[in-house]
Amino acid sequence: MSAMVYAAAVAGDAVVCKYPGFAGKPDDPFFKATVVAVDVDTVRVRFADGDTGSGIPLAQIFKAPGAPDDVGKGAHR
Repeated sequence: MSAMVYAAAVAGDAVVCKYPGFAGKPDDPFFKATVVAVDVDTVRVRFADGDTGSGIPLAQIFKAPGAPDDVGKGAHR
């Protein structure tokens, strides 16, 4: 079994990622965020609406420097 390798994330990266509060729910969209800290295999982020999240696996983040603030909301859900 091979391990999956994810791109390195650093504090300040603009990303889209999963919001921990929606984990396991049928509606689990990605939202725009900024990485504030990187742990071993997870990140802590500040979402565009000001909320924060931690323990987000690297597999659930994607670098997205040009993403609009409303990713995950309304028509961008």
